[in-house]
Amino acid sequence: VENWIPQAVEAEPGSALPLLVAGARHVNWGWEARTGARAQHVSREQFQVFHNRLRTAEKWLYAAAEREPEWVSPWYFLQMSGRGLQAG
Repeated sequence: VENWIPQAVEAEPGSALPLLVAGARHVNWGWEARTGARAQHVSREQFQVFHNRLRTAEKWLYAAAEREPEWVSPWYFLQMSGRGLQAG
């Protein structure tokens, strides 16, 4: 999935849907890297991958939210990434 998402975003530059799919996937992919383990059992490398994927997700999700402000889905996934990045 991660290999073809950027191509889908490029193929439909005016569409919010590929941005939403890309962002949502990167949020979930980030949490997969972190795992469900307690923080003390997550390696520094895992946290780096986790945070990088969440930051990438946020770029796509904010872009989707700007294009389709009535959609709630980007904000749902932004909450998940914000939790991981300890925003707030």
